[in-house]
Amino acid sequence: MPTKRDHTEIYTSEFGQATFDAALDNLVNADSRGHNDSQEYRRMLGKLIDLSERLGQLSQKKDGEEKILTAEELSGLRQMYNDTIHACSEYLSNKFSWKWSGLGRARISCTRELLSIMEKDLALLNSVSEKEKRTLGSILFLSRADEISVDVKEEDYVTVGAASSIRVPLEVTTDTGTQRGFFTEDLKIESAGQMLLSLQMNHQVPGINDYIQLFTTSEGFANKARLETVTPSVEGVEEYMKQNGLSYADLANDEAAFREAMTGFFNQSLNGMEDKEAKARQILDQVSVDEAGRKAFLTLILDTRDRYEDIKTANTVSMDRGGDIPARNVAMSRVADLLGVGHVIARARKSRIIDKDGKERAGVFQESADGSDINHLKKDDMLFTLAEHPEQIMNDPEILRQISDLTILDYLCGNDDRHEGNVIFDMQVVDGEPKLIGIKGIDNDRSLGKSGPLDTGNYTVQPGLMPVRKSTADRIKALTDVDIKIACSDLGISDEEITFFMDRVHYAQQVFKENPGIVLEDEAFEGQTLMAGVLKSVPRTLKEKQAEQN
Repeated sequence: MPTKRDHTEIYTSEFGQATFDAALDNLVNADSRGHNDSQEYRRMLGKLIDLSERLGQLSQKKDGEEKILTAEELSGLRQMYNDTIHACSEYLSNKFSWKWSGLGRARISCTRELLSIMEKDLALLNSVSEKEKRTLGSILFLSRADEISVDVKEEDYVTVGAASSIRVPLEVTTDTGTQRGFFTEDLKIESAGQMLLSLQMNHQVPGINDYIQLFTTSEGFANKARLETVTPSVEGVEEYMKQNGLSYADLANDEAAFREAMTGFFNQSLNGMEDKEAKARQILDQVSVDEAGRKAFLTLILDTRDRYEDIKTANTVSMDRGGDIPARNVAMSRVADLLGVGHVIARARKSRIIDKDGKERAGVFQESADGSDINHLKKDDMLFTLAEHPEQIMNDPEILRQISDLTILDYLCGNDDRHEGNVIFDMQVVDGEPKLIGIKGIDNDRSLGKSGPLDTGNYTVQPGLMPVRKSTADRIKALTDVDIKIACSDLGISDEEITFFMDRVHYAQQVFKENPGIVLEDEAFEGQTLMAGVLKSVPRTLKEKQAEQN
């Protein structure tokens, strides 16, 4: 029998599958009805139990922490998965429909369930490099968390960046461990008029119709000039919160603070529109009555900002209307795995959450990246040491390799939004001193637009202007159009956008062929002073932020 591990299971996978241990228990506990087990069944069961026990060993905690997998452990685990999958396939290949008894059907169902779980697990294991310093739980979590039951409405909303989507922070405990991340609901690229209609339909806020009219012309069209004021108006609210040490949750709880902040919001967004001021006061009175109304209104103004900024982003990056913006995080994550550089961005996958009212919300789960965000630093953050030690970015060979990987990934995916604020810096104490040991790109949804090979946008570097690791270049040279289509086909990315993606890949492949000198072995990054791309300004930015805090 497999050894059960303590866990709090709050999810099932997309098709209602159980976790690996639960599915294995179901198989073991199937009534034999006196029949002898076949040789194939016994062999398969032995492999499954061995795998279960190995998963238990690798996920055991020491001093409260799950161990980092070594290269040997990763390799051995992949082999165990391959062997066990082969044993399951052999068992199923000997089953014919005319032989299926009730026992046979139950065992076949359990075996197929286990096979599906293992194939997903192995796909993630194969995409992980030992350089990522991953625990078993952090790998398997992304393979299994397709459906999460969580009390979404009780979670605080969080925004990342000046115009990022509202995200629900999740800390989910499963049989593979506890993982932190964010869920972002699907958001389609739409027109301004469609956006106002969506807001009206999706938000149960007192005075919602009056609110929509604030951003509508007398002819009934979306007033884009007025919508342009929403982002700076929200920034004004956030500046008020910063000055008073408040969060959005605090505003929802405190009517006086809410009224003061929202008065500033309306004053800025309705500047010069005296005819709308009475309507704004009426809305404020309606939504201020209780905490639920205040929270709903805060969610509404953030959603208004995010949706309109996404419309502008889609135009800037030339995304096709109707596409799904958050899903582009998933596309970049998949491409990173294809290139063997999954360690340089926060992984993402399609997922669903079920809220406390049973409403299903489709979207994207993106793991939290450990480290420091340059825009949200505490006074004693270790990242400030880079201000005095810029060589950790400019000269460290491992960091330069990671910058190189992130840069070429951004180019291929047409990412238009990589800047120092969209990178997480992993600082650790090494030999008693703070040291930058890794970077991860976040907020990867401004990508996969219709930019040609030479139409590089903000901060994007064309192939040939920065060195590329040989291992990464080899993967790029091996990419086929079929690989690209498979990575993007289920993510709402249009055929034309995929064609532009292929064009960028083909261009990079040609550059590597014509300029082999830019392709470097890993050891060639040692001792070189290379352009650090978008991160070259980090030490200067840190000095400025340090001066502000002092």
